Amino acid sequence: MSEKHAAEQEQRFVALWTEHGPRVMAYALRHLDSDTAQDVVSETFLVAWRRLASVPDNPLPWLLVVARNTISNLRRSNHRQERVTADLERFRQVAEPAAAAGVLATERAAVLAQLAALTPTEREALLLAWDGLTVADSVVGCQQSRPFGWEGP
Repeated sequence: MSEKHAAEQEQRFVALWTEHGPRVMAYALRHLDSDTAQDVVSETFLVAWRRLASVPDNPLPWLLVVARNTISNLRRSNHRQERVTADLERFRQVAEPAAAAGVLATERAAVLAQLAALTPTEREALLLAWDGLTVADSVVGCQQSRPFGWEGP
């Protein structure tokens, strides 16, 4: 590219910026906060600089379409990021170790042995209490149902 052509391109870009920058900024501000609007205007004029030969003689509509597309891309990107964040939070919650995950296997074996030593009714009452019932409710529940291993009448 010759120096003359480069100087002409630079002058055209400066004229685009000077004449249409405020209008593109006003458009972006109607859709976004001021910091994000500045980013959109910068991206719009970066596209204009890279594609200066494609910018039409009446550039404002073209610039506003570029700004609108930039805003759309930004919103899609933000939406994807929010979905990823929500998915990661769900995975974190599911992957959290259970409360008993820190208990050693030997301690678990001892607890299971003690549970096995209980009568079926006692074991069912204790397990119901662990499930959130009060001891009184779990005893009543055991008396009203016939859990596995019940040897009553």
